[in-house]
Amino acid sequence: MNLKKSEIISLSERYALALYSAAKDKGQEEKICQEFIDFSILASENDDISNIISNPSIKKNQVSEVIEAVLQKLNISEFVVSFISVLGQNRRLALLTEIAERLKKLLLEKSSTIVAQVYSTHKLSKENLNDIAEQLKSAFGKNVSLENIIDKSILGGLKVKIGSLLFDDSLFTKLQKLKYNFSN
Repeated sequence: MNLKKSEIISLSERYALALYSAAKDKGQEEKICQEFIDFSILASENDDISNIISNPSIKKNQVSEVIEAVLQKLNISEFVVSFISVLGQNRRLALLTEIAERLKKLLLEKSSTIVAQVYSTHKLSKENLNDIAEQLKSAFGKNVSLENIIDKSILGGLKVKIGSLLFDDSLFTKLQKLKYNFSN
């Protein structure tokens, strides 16, 4: 399967929205989405399942049989089993992780929580992350879930990304601005 990154995001988003909508119609979006997310984590951490999913030489029906057997042992709802079976029949099991990530975001949006990525040169302390979360909460009026990403290229300072918004207070950007101002 040779899909471009943009096609993967688009497909995974469509599948995630379909599952979320159907689960919401049943009034079980938390339970159903969490079951899918849990299976996705298991599939990514288990080498046998990962190999079955990623091996194109294994026939679709064989993959489906193995996945369904695993799902039944995990006591996952029939709804999620059916959805994952559809992914298998359409050769889309490789999208499990991306679909799960999108489902996590949908669940956070439902709970009025925004996700922010905080880029720094080193791991930030819980105290620092809590301070950033409180500032973002007061600015946006929503709960904030932070993900600390280590990025040595920023040299120092922080970058905070929320959706398409980027707050860049990194040393790298300050030096670039200084360089630009000197050259003009």
